[in-house]
Amino acid sequence: MNVEHDAALLIRAAQAYRDVVADPRRAMPDAEALADDARAAGAMEALTMALRAAGWAARELYDHDAARRHLDEAVRAARTANLDDRLCEALITRSVMHLEMGHTGRAHRDLREAATHAALGSQMEVAFATGLLEDIMGNLDAAVAAYRRVLEFADVDKPDLRFKALNNLGLLILRLGRYDEAEQVLAEAEQLAETFSPAFAGFVAESRATSAFERGELLEALRRYERAERILTGVGVQLVDLYLGKASALLQLRLLDEASAAAQQAVSHVDGLPGGSLMLAEALLPQARIALARGDLDGAAAAAVRAEELFRRQRRSGWRARAGLLRTQIEYRQVPATSAMADRLNRIERTMREVGNVPAVAEAALLHGQVAAALGRRRRAVAALDRAATAARGPVLLRLRGRLATAIKADLEGNTRRLSQVCRLGLDELGAYRATFASAELRARAAAHGSALAEMGLRAAARTGRTESIWAWMERARAVVAVREGSTDVDDELRPDLAQLRGLERDLAAITPLDVTEQANLLERITRLERRIRNHTWMHNSDASSVTMPSTATLRSLRTGLTACALLQYAVLDGKILGVAITADKMRSAEVSTLATIRSSGRQLAFALRRLSQPRSRTSVAGAFRSARHELSHLSEALTAPFADIIRAADEVVVAPPADLIGVPWGALRSLTDRAVRVVPTATLWQITKDRRATSDDVLLVAGPDLPAAEAEIRSIAACYAEPRTLTGSAATADAVQAKASGARLVHLACHGRLRRDTAAFSSLQVADGPLTVYDLERLRHPAHHWVLAACDLGSPGELVGPELDGVLATLLYGGGAGIVAAVVSVPDLETGQLMTDLHRALASGASLAHAVQAARDKADASEPAAFVASVAFTCYGGG
Repeated sequence: MNVEHDAALLIRAAQAYRDVVADPRRAMPDAEALADDARAAGAMEALTMALRAAGWAARELYDHDAARRHLDEAVRAARTANLDDRLCEALITRSVMHLEMGHTGRAHRDLREAATHAALGSQMEVAFATGLLEDIMGNLDAAVAAYRRVLEFADVDKPDLRFKALNNLGLLILRLGRYDEAEQVLAEAEQLAETFSPAFAGFVAESRATSAFERGELLEALRRYERAERILTGVGVQLVDLYLGKASALLQLRLLDEASAAAQQAVSHVDGLPGGSLMLAEALLPQARIALARGDLDGAAAAAVRAEELFRRQRRSGWRARAGLLRTQIEYRQVPATSAMADRLNRIERTMREVGNVPAVAEAALLHGQVAAALGRRRRAVAALDRAATAARGPVLLRLRGRLATAIKADLEGNTRRLSQVCRLGLDELGAYRATFASAELRARAAAHGSALAEMGLRAAARTGRTESIWAWMERARAVVAVREGSTDVDDELRPDLAQLRGLERDLAAITPLDVTEQANLLERITRLERRIRNHTWMHNSDASSVTMPSTATLRSLRTGLTACALLQYAVLDGKILGVAITADKMRSAEVSTLATIRSSGRQLAFALRRLSQPRSRTSVAGAFRSARHELSHLSEALTAPFADIIRAADEVVVAPPADLIGVPWGALRSLTDRAVRVVPTATLWQITKDRRATSDDVLLVAGPDLPAAEAEIRSIAACYAEPRTLTGSAATADAVQAKASGARLVHLACHGRLRRDTAAFSSLQVADGPLTVYDLERLRHPAHHWVLAACDLGSPGELVGPELDGVLATLLYGGGAGIVAAVVSVPDLETGQLMTDLHRALASGASLAHAVQAARDKADASEPAAFVASVAFTCYGGG
């Protein structure tokens, strides 16, 4: 025996374990090499320690085959050499590996054996592993007690154990709803981690991100997840937990594509790995929730059922109950309520209460109440809804569940006044929450969290038949207006990225279609840059938004402004379209059509207009004309017939449709063609925009590239004004447009338009140096008063993620503009130029924007296909 050599190996083995904790990927080969040296030298203690270090590293890297091989040998070596302390350590480490592989019985056996070999110092290691086991099994109170024992007795020379206990305890306390206490515990863990391990610093950064998420501070959570990802990527740690947390935060923000990608990253890391089943089961839950949010019920059900079965095999009752709750939520969307559903939810709710998962209690009790109500079991439903309301305390999105539970209860009790009050309070809270986002995209998407409350309020109003109440609820459902009325504090950090994006788009347009490799490279770079731009805007809190929630009094005041003007407002409820017509002295409500019917007609009209834009034969033109006129007549009859007399008595009509109907060519409907028509997302916004005033007399006319008739259009329009500013050719850059558009009375853009259905914020107008996006328009310090967008498609709502309008129209109207002219379909170049010239002649002679659009439409030759398309396509948005 070489005592000196064995001592050196022991020193190296102790260091190897510290190294794998700090950086498992880099340190694992050294630990394995050290095990080979110790094995060759017959140094059993050093061998056991080295194998434990290698096993821990392999476990961190999800190589559970290697982890099992190393740890099994470590246990055998320690037993052979009667090394009780080392055997205890190896058994504890192996128990964690067994847990992660879903072998809870084996983990229990290893911990029981470890306890019999544990010296005083090792008992805290056993206590920690016990806490981890109880945590994973869903026994939160037992896990908290175990971690507290560790903190009470852990030696000062074991900072890694103390850190892990603090970190895990903080997360547990967080799940129990004690947010402030959790933050204090995690702050202590962070302070300790920064003294000795980058990996631990990354772990606690991830935990603090989870803390921010649970408190409802979603932007702070994203910032912390980004920091944790940078740290942990640098030390080679697997990021499954981080991706799961990030997916949940993105889901709450309704960023469904990004949430789905993060969840898929987590699943792909562990699916199929021999040691991935524990994490796979947990990873499947957010994947199922995201599929549910997207309406993919089959995909959601498949993921939830798979997760529930994995949890059943692992005997993790708390987690199994969570999966069962999600499966039942999906089932409730697919089939009518059953007694079996109610009984299952009762058991799930009880399990969630036993394990201390308060948000899940609220979620389960709410669904339990809804199912019981659907079954006609009123007393049971009321009791469950009361429990849901009591449990739903904390962040605003959790409180909204409580508001919904209380509203459903009020509905069951026939207390319409209480129902309306609760729904209003919930929407007020959601409005304040939405106003905290600087990103218009996030504000728009967050509106989806209030859909159920808005629908309940509107449904209750519709039952009363009172038109004023129906109108008020139509407005409350959408009139959370976050407005930036110009700002001197514009975020300039995006300027370089937006300029780079324009450059990449120019490069992409310049390459030949045959250069597939370069095209793919540029598309990848554009995708990465767009992701960075969006991510940057998400991370900021708002300091320039205001919230306008309509009350009955303000709506009555708004009504007095409808002199010689009729307001038509619409909403969708249970697939049906409700309409109200309002003037200063009349109000009427009616169910006008179904959403499916109007959408179908809208698709047929769009197809006919495309055929007219590119006619192939006289027969084709005649058929397309017949189809387009038929659909316009059908839309007119379906949407306005109940209000025909009110429309006839009005000189001007304001239409406030839901966001998914804002792309209907309202001004071209037969019943409205002889009226000036304005389209607005909400009546409240109509009142706001009609009172806006221009701050200058400047007129800016811009011709974009690759439109042969654009410069001629600008010259023709310029003749209508005394001293217009013009930007054409290479001078029409994004920076020049932004500089001259700020504060202008009128901006006209004759450009190619691009509607981005995937991400509305990247919808754009093509200027000389590339796309002028929504992000560029958001950066205007003082948006122009009137905008005429002589471009394709930008009046279309695109593919909405939630109930709110997003994109170019929303940015300009909510950002300070008073009126916009935009097209809902693609438009022909030459004929659009003539229509725009007629529009500006009317404007220059003193007509309002809406009357100018009507005048231009009246002058268009409706027998000529392209002119007909142009006259149908353009609509006036806003009240100014």
